[in-house]
Amino acid sequence: MAVTPENGSTITVENVEFRGDGTGTGLTVEADGRIRNCGFYGWDTGLLVGGVHWADPVGCWFENNGVGFCFDSAGDYFNDSYFEGNTFLHNEIAVDLVRVPRAKEINFQNCRFSGNGGNIRNPSNYPFNISYATFE
Repeated sequence: MAVTPENGSTITVENVEFRGDGTGTGLTVEADGRIRNCGFYGWDTGLLVGGVHWADPVGCWFENNGVGFCFDSAGDYFNDSYFEGNTFLHNEIAVDLVRVPRAKEINFQNCRFSGNGGNIRNPSNYPFNISYATFE
C-alpha cells in the first residue's frame, strides 16, 4: 500500500495491521504525517518513508521483516522526532536510516528491540537517541 496525497496534505494512518508474505513493502508513505499503533509483519520492508517527506511511527509493532522501518527521504522537512513506543522483534534490520532530513535528533524513547539481526543501521550518521530504549 502507498500513501501519496496532494502536496501540503498531512496524513495519519492509525490502528492498521499490514501482513505480508515475506516480499514487498507493507506501507510506503510519501507524505508528511503520522503512523500510529500499526503493525507490520512479514515484509521485505514493513514501513518505508520516502520521497521528500517525513512521517513518524509511534506505538507501532514491526515483526519478522527484512527491514522493519526504513527512512529514505531526500527532503529537508521534519515534523516530530519522537519515534516512541515502537516494538521491533525478529527483523533482519529493525531500523534503517538511509536518508533522513537533517533537522533534529530522532528519539527512540520507550522502544523495544529484541531478536533482530541488527537494530539500527545508520549510513547517513543521523543523530538519534536510544537512552530510554530497551535492547534484549
